[in-house]
Amino acid sequence: MVCSGGALDQIEHKRPVRDFHLKEVESMAANVDSSKSEKRHEKFVPLVAFECGFRNKFMGEDGTWVNDVNRYATCQSGKLDILKYCRKAYPKLDITNIVEYSHETKIGSWCREEGKPCKWTHTVRPYQCIVGEFHSEALQVPHGCRFGHVNDRQSCDDYSHWKDEARKQCQSKVAESKRMSVRSFAVLEPCGLDLFTGVEFVCCPSDDKSAG
Repeated sequence: MVCSGGALDQIEHKRPVRDFHLKEVESMAANVDSSKSEKRHEKFVPLVAFECGFRNKFMGEDGTWVNDVNRYATCQSGKLDILKYCRKAYPKLDITNIVEYSHETKIGSWCREEGKPCKWTHTVRPYQCIVGEFHSEALQVPHGCRFGHVNDRQSCDDYSHWKDEARKQCQSKVAESKRMSVRSFAVLEPCGLDLFTGVEFVCCPSDDKSAG
C-alpha cells in the first residue's frame, strides 16, 4: 500500500521477507562457540560483529556466533571492508549490501587477536549481510499504534539518519493525549552501500510522556 510521506495509517504493513539459507561456510576455518548461554536466533540471518582488539565473529547456520580463527580478521569499520568480510564469511551467498542490525546484541566468548582464551563478553551492534534483492523488514502494528513512512528518492542517508527521522516523526504525534514513540522501524530501498532512501516505522503511545 502506498502512503504519502509521513502519513500515518492504522494498518498492518507487511513486506515479503526472504529466507536465507547457508549450506556451509567454506574457505574460513572457525571455532564454533558452543556456550549454552549464547542466545540463539530462531531464524538464521547472516550477521557479522566486530570489536577492536578481538577477532571478528559471524553468525553460523545453527544460530550461534562463530569466532574467526584468522588473527588479522579484526576491527572492521569501513563500509566496504564490512561488505568484503560478509562475502568472505558467507561465500555461498549472494551478498549485495550491508545494514546495521536493528538492535545492539550481547555476545560472549570473544577471542583476543592472539587467540585463546575466548572469555570476553561485549555488547555491539552487528551488521546484517543483505542477500540478493533487498526486502524491508516486515513491521507489525499493535492495536492503538500507527504505521507511517518517509520515502524521499532525493535523499540517500545511512541507518542512523533514518533511525533519528523515525524517532522525530513519532515524537511529533499525539494519540489519546499521549505523545508517541517509536516501537519499531525499518529502512527502505538502498541507494548505496549502507545507504537508504527512507524509513518506515510504527509509533505507539508512550507511557511516560503526556501531551500538555
